Amino acid sequence: MKKQLTKNEPQWLLTSRKNARLEMDKVGAPTTSDEEWRYINLDPILKGSFEDPAMEWGGFDIVKPYMEDKNFHTVVMVNGRFIEGQIESKAVHINSLSQLLVGDYPQFQEHWEKNVTDPHHFHLKNTAQFEDGVGVIVRQNQTAPLPIRILSIQQGKDGKPVVSQPRVMIILEEGACAKICKTDISVDRLSSFSNMVTECYVGKEADLEVVSIHEEGAKTTQFDTTTVNLEQKSRFVSHTYSESQDLARYDSHINFRGEDAYAELNGLSLLSGRSHVFHHTRVNHLVPNCESNQLFKHILNDHAEAEYNGLVYVEKGAQKTDSKQKNANLIFSDNAKVHSRPQLKIFADDVKCAHGSTTGQLDEGEVFYLKSRGLTDQASRALLTYGFAEDVIQRMGISSIRKTLESGLQRHLDALMESSE
Repeated sequence: MKKQLTKNEPQWLLTSRKNARLEMDKVGAPTTSDEEWRYINLDPILKGSFEDPAMEWGGFDIVKPYMEDKNFHTVVMVNGRFIEGQIESKAVHINSLSQLLVGDYPQFQEHWEKNVTDPHHFHLKNTAQFEDGVGVIVRQNQTAPLPIRILSIQQGKDGKPVVSQPRVMIILEEGACAKICKTDISVDRLSSFSNMVTECYVGKEADLEVVSIHEEGAKTTQFDTTTVNLEQKSRFVSHTYSESQDLARYDSHINFRGEDAYAELNGLSLLSGRSHVFHHTRVNHLVPNCESNQLFKHILNDHAEAEYNGLVYVEKGAQKTDSKQKNANLIFSDNAKVHSRPQLKIFADDVKCAHGSTTGQLDEGEVFYLKSRGLTDQASRALLTYGFAEDVIQRMGISSIRKTLESGLQRHLDALMESSE
């Protein structure tokens, strides 16, 4: 199949692209001298040789099991380009983002790049260079009848790695509800670069849950930036699940724009080999009476490296804010590294804000207790590790995804226990 891209972009989008290019040139590419990028070696990306993505796509065998899964409405995106999954119903409209941006859908212009706080170089790069993506509208007081799965497939060109700039825009109108699962798949294990940006607008009393799953063993470098704007009494919950990857960075920026809104950010990373996974979050409490909760956990073995860098910002006047951050890390190797930096910037005086971070190995006292009850040493350690991780998975609201990830967790733990013998 060959996907033709829409070129007649409106003036507001052309202006946005131009401004992004100018800002990108102004701020320059990040280096390890920048606090937010100090642990990431960007040379393979900035100095690497990447092809432009091919327009041809014929790998339908890969997506067939997903398309046949009747528990989801599946949308396919290859190297950032919409391939299939269009739908227009009373409740939901899904289509190529490039087509929606030039169509009669003013809500995309209204919510485009709104309240973006200090976009980094790669966010700006996506805005300047993206060609296509997926646009989702869930209409007022409607519920998406099925969870929406967005398959983002990365495929090299003529055996060479490519760079892609996928863009996803999700708009929930007032009172709307939806569950969305973004799944990344690397077809050929080439060292390609995927730089995705997802924008979410959650209208008054709307409810959005997003699960992001990143494939084990992918050599693709993945940057995934998500921005969310929350209106009054809205709810947003996200879950990021990643297994061993060469390099991945996930940014989440949450803006509370209406009172009595709720946001929850969860993450679980199972890392081995020389995987590098970095989670950066910024939650902006801009209005009173809102609540945010964050829970990020990493399990590391071998030479794996992980980072949690989370900032909660409470604006002056955002009274009655309730915010919690927790980062917990379980290490199985002396060579693994964890960087944990939960932060608070508070300019209001009537708030409840807390943060905590723990890093260490399994509690030998707990291992001893389970062994005294008849379990082997390996079974005891596996059970405790499973319990550490399952806390995050159980928070997911899509039951079929939860069961799939529980199976993946068990496989990872089996391999981890074998390598620890």
